Amino acid sequence: MQIFSYLNRLHYDIEKVRMSITLAIGILLIGVLFDAFIVRMMIVPTLMLLMGKAAWYMAKWLDKILPNVDIEGETIMSEIEKEKEQKY
Repeated sequence: MQIFSYLNRLHYDIEKVRMSITLAIGILLIGVLFDAFIVRMMIVPTLMLLMGKAAWYMAKWLDKILPNVDIEGETIMSEIEKEKEQKY
């Protein structure tokens, strides 16, 4: 709590400073909770439902730029199966 002793030396009212900090933290908390619960759990899924397939549309120019990421390895597995078929 050195900041409060420092501010006290500057002749600030310590209670006003503590209330201001508490208010700022409270407003930040309300904003985070609003974003987490209202926006991400209600508004975004509702808009995606209303948009249908258009919500999953990717522009062709963006598809060319983005790399093809295969997390589960399906592409590699299909290549291995093709190689096995070619051997026999």
